[in-house]
Amino acid sequence: MKSYSRSLVIMAGMLILTLIINGCEKQGVEQKVNKQIRLLKHDSYKVRNSAALALGKIGPQTKEVVPALIQALKDDFGPRSAAATALGEIGPDAKEAIPALIQALKDEDEWLRERAARALGEIGPDAKDGVPALVEALKDENINVRRYAAEALGQIGPDAKQAVPALAQTLKDESWVTRCSVAKSLGLIGPDAKDGVPALVEALKDENINVRRYAAGALGQIGSNAKEAVSALVQALKDNNDGVRRYEERWLRPKKEDGPSRLRRSIVEALGRI
Repeated sequence: MKSYSRSLVIMAGMLILTLIINGCEKQGVEQKVNKQIRLLKHDSYKVRNSAALALGKIGPQTKEVVPALIQALKDDFGPRSAAATALGEIGPDAKEAIPALIQALKDEDEWLRERAARALGEIGPDAKDGVPALVEALKDENINVRRYAAEALGQIGPDAKQAVPALAQTLKDESWVTRCSVAKSLGLIGPDAKDGVPALVEALKDENINVRRYAAGALGQIGSNAKEAVSALVQALKDNNDGVRRYEERWLRPKKEDGPSRLRRSIVEALGRI
């Protein structure tokens, strides 16, 4: 009986100690957050910038973090680009920042527009209200803004299906990196991206092998709604096999999977999924 009572005392002591430690840790986090929030108003831009990024690393551990970053995003003298980056790093827990990020997509600062587009994508499906603004951003004069807007629409997923026509049009973008992002995003939207199939079929002939590979992968993700692409995929597979053979004849057998081999695998997988 004494042994049982002693065990209860020990367990109670351990519980109290745990609560004390957790309380101290929470207090420590709150103090750190409050310090960084104060630094958002510092005279030095570098200090303000670092404070915003630090809050992104801390994340939503206290309720003050996201509102403080939203305010910094709106402040003309605040570390706006860093605040957008931090909100993206926080991800879905920063969803209350979506309206401010949508507004930032229209800012004259192209670096801020780029960061805002990335942040909306990192927030994910909850950022579906940002789809119209992201569609508009696909026409931005800055290549990186277009690229990250396209990526964000894919990260939002099926709820971005209204963007499919604009994404299909952007498959003609001058930047092959942007075209890759567009093709990948059409695949992430999935079966609802069926209206983008003709553009993806055309992308199977793109001059850049990475675009062709992502286009094939997207057609596979669209699945049975991409049946009209089967003949084009078969033809692309034949053409690609010739490319692989020429590659191997020139370089023998590469030690790691090369571009043509990855493309061939993507086409075969797409045919299997359709």
